[in-house]
Amino acid sequence: MTQPPFAQAPVTPTGPVATDRISSDLAAIAAALRDAAHMIDCGATVDLAGLDQAVDALCADLVGMPPADAERFLPGLELVMRDLDGLANALVAQNATTEQTPTTRHADGVATKRRRASAAYARPPSADHPPTDC
Repeated sequence: MTQPPFAQAPVTPTGPVATDRISSDLAAIAAALRDAAHMIDCGATVDLAGLDQAVDALCADLVGMPPADAERFLPGLELVMRDLDGLANALVAQNATTEQTPTTRHADGVATKRRRASAAYARPPSADHPPTDC
């Protein structure tokens, strides 16, 4: 499985290059959330490895900026927070549905095996391979 596009090391922001990078990081996080939501809608499992570090790094970068500069990112951050809440709800619903499906309640752990297989063989969406309709 390839590394998620948002898994990057944090960099201390300075000047216009930093604001461009922060804009790019924010857009990458938003795109990853949209892709994950699409995959869940299609019934697939998602790999969010690295998302928490990307969000932490973005927040640390914003805290290190002058408040007037950081404020320009508020609308994008609010959208990401809304998308994160929606994704969390979708993941909870998907997990509940998977665990309650009659074929997944077998003693041999069919649900666990399906999740492992899906995670092992799924190819996450990327700029080269965007998500398609289900």
